[in-house]
Amino acid sequence: MYGHAVRVAMAALLALALASCGGEDAPAGADTPVSFPYSLHTMGPVAVAGSYAFLSDAGDLQSRSAPRPSTDSEALLIHQSDAGGSSRVAFYAEIVAGDTFDWVLEGDDCYTRFTVTEVLPDPTGSPPRKLFAIELRHVVGLKCVGPQLTDEIQPVQFRWKPPPWRVGPDGIRQMLPNEPITGPGKYRLHAGSEVVIRIPAGMTVEVVDAGYSGGYWYSAVVDVESGAKLYFNDDTGEVEGRRFPEGLTEAAMERANALFDQIAASVETPGWSHLASPTPSPTSDARD
Repeated sequence: MYGHAVRVAMAALLALALASCGGEDAPAGADTPVSFPYSLHTMGPVAVAGSYAFLSDAGDLQSRSAPRPSTDSEALLIHQSDAGGSSRVAFYAEIVAGDTFDWVLEGDDCYTRFTVTEVLPDPTGSPPRKLFAIELRHVVGLKCVGPQLTDEIQPVQFRWKPPPWRVGPDGIRQMLPNEPITGPGKYRLHAGSEVVIRIPAGMTVEVVDAGYSGGYWYSAVVDVESGAKLYFNDDTGEVEGRRFPEGLTEAAMERANALFDQIAASVETPGWSHLASPTPSPTSDARD
């Protein structure tokens, strides 16, 4: 009995160690993002702790694009204390061009992702504020059911340096559009797809919408290194073809084909029948 208990304990420790190291289904990538709570969407001076403004003109601190981020948002003006009044000056000082962040209104089903394109000079005056030039990456609006934001206290979160995936209700990581992911790892093409693939080690891919035809949605897995694309039927997992950029060398084409062969052979279509929640439908995060 004692020996059995020891074996069980050792097995549990081994499983924990493997999980912490990252296995085939736990690929390397971004850690848990840093989230700061903000509560007041405003314009102008951004004087209240926890307030911020999306600007339609980075050079005009009085401008605002909309009650929520939009394609017209060119800059983010943010108070360097969060909604609880805690100073975040040190954190924002570490932000550099190329970093990403999510403006989160209602969790993983309602957020907008941006890239910081430039860290602009801090505006003068008090309180400390930070100004970033930004560019829209994508919008997830599957469950944006709450009220439109106004200049009132409302719960909002800024999630900095988020991972390039989201975890689905079945525990499988779901790819996000135009977000490069490096293998090895197991991923669903996107939240609305039946298709689960394994990305080989040493390969970086991103998924893009390939259109709708004959009653089906299609997605393309893009090899970032070569630009080659592998097309899938989102529902059946059937490979619909491959496309290679003009001028690609024979060696590069052979490499991409070998990796695509591995991905095609790994296809699973587990669906969602084993879950209590209803089957997801194609969402804006896969189509925007």
